Amino acid sequence: FINHFVSKMNSTISKYWSYPLEIQPVDISQSMGLDFKFEILVNAQRTIPDVREGSGAIREIVNLAFKFEAAEMLDLGDSTAFLDEFGVKMDAAHREIAYTGLMKFIDESNFSQLVVISHYEQGYGSLSNADFIVLCDKNVIVPDFAKNHPCVRFKKD
Repeated sequence: FINHFVSKMNSTISKYWSYPLEIQPVDISQSMGLDFKFEILVNAQRTIPDVREGSGAIREIVNLAFKFEAAEMLDLGDSTAFLDEFGVKMDAAHREIAYTGLMKFIDESNFSQLVVISHYEQGYGSLSNADFIVLCDKNVIVPDFAKNHPCVRFKKD
């Protein structure tokens, strides 16, 4: 099961990443149990011995793949997917690919909603047919396309 899950995660990662990045299958025949240190192969050349030692961006994309594949396998498609500050550790090119991939994900998945919390216009600006809620517009430049959307304001007592 675990290697099937890893394979599905790799399929998801390939949709959201610009270069080859693969979680390596686990050799459970030589182990008394899983240590959950999954190796990552980067560009088919360099091995990172544990996903936790990868860059922040690599950990983000692996976490995204885990969330999406776990939700599919657990039949949680009718629930809401939450992404808090997704892409914050990615460079601009990877963030663009990842957010474009999110649009494909929305079209192909059974999730009823995708909630993205973000401060990056490059990211949320690529989400078409989306509703925007600005929680606080102080110290934030609100893009033109979001100015007509609800803004939540908090009153001091």
